[in-house]
Amino acid sequence: MFVGEGAELALDYRLFPFSVEDGQAFTADSPPGWSPLPPLVNGGVPISRTTRPVRPEDVTHTRRVRLDSVARYLHDISQDDLQASGSEDAHHPWAARRIIIDVLRTCKWPTTMTLTRWCARATTRWLSIRVQLTDEHGGIIETETHWTKINPITGLPGPISADYLTRLTDGLLDTGARWMAPTTPARDDLQRRPFPLRASDADVFGRINASVYLQAVEHELHRRQELVDKPHRMTIDHHSTIRLDTPVQLLIADDADAVDLTFDVRGTPYARARVSLI
Repeated sequence: MFVGEGAELALDYRLFPFSVEDGQAFTADSPPGWSPLPPLVNGGVPISRTTRPVRPEDVTHTRRVRLDSVARYLHDISQDDLQASGSEDAHHPWAARRIIIDVLRTCKWPTTMTLTRWCARATTRWLSIRVQLTDEHGGIIETETHWTKINPITGLPGPISADYLTRLTDGLLDTGARWMAPTTPARDDLQRRPFPLRASDADVFGRINASVYLQAVEHELHRRQELVDKPHRMTIDHHSTIRLDTPVQLLIADDADAVDLTFDVRGTPYARARVSLI
């Protein structure tokens, strides 16, 4: 998922030269090692707070706000913040390398959601942005997104300006952080399904938007209703970007309390998603 406009980029996240610094790793533990996402530090100031109505096209037939709709909300509020701060020209594009969505209490249509956004962790090249989504009926969704600033020429991580970092770091949890790539054990019980892409799935860069990946996740959750009837966590990690003309196959693994999806391209995992009970 990208924020900002620019030339088409060929991103391979595995090649990103992330520096390792002292501090807490950016991880997404699954149960039984699940832990809540970092809160806003006492006295901290959110970057922004906004409201938006939930539309009928954002929900399932049971009126539950879909995961792909949440991903789109996160994209929109990030773009809105860049525009409001006057930072859009100097800070585009961005790529979402990991998205975590904790659905603690389901949000259902019709409702209006409040989105509160703050920075949980930061380095000079990437940010961990928290967004809390609440609604007027007690629904609550907690999210954390690992945004990487991209150099539009090289396609590699680029520096974030000191001014923009200063604006973001009120309420910062910690400034030392390192990336820890997820590990997925090999399995022999995978279901394999084609994942045909449509022209409307591509963004301005010709890449598949994050919300499209989560549409595939939602399709699997349609048959795993027991996962969305209770509090659950969705994590998706992007290893490489997928082009519109890329042949993608879904590798699906079911567990009693979780479902895993791998977006496979010719034997290489380009993205992995997991939904598990909290």
